[in-house]
Amino acid sequence: ASVIDEYVSVRLRQDMPPSEAVELLRQALHARESEPDPTPASLALGHNNLSIGLQENGDFQGALEQLARA
Repeated sequence: ASVIDEYVSVRLRQDMPPSEAVELLRQALHARESEPDPTPASLALGHNNLSIGLQENGDFQGALEQLARA
């Protein structure tokens, strides 16, 4: 999950389409949620990162929902 997050962060600064970033960030969050004992900090980070991707994609309501979950 952390590797995906970092990859998306770098690629968003380059030329990655925001919709692709959102899909990858959803996968990273799912990976965090699938861990045997996910920590609250890890889950919060996943939701926060997804909110950034959603914001970049113009989905402001979705971004706010993810921030609330974080």
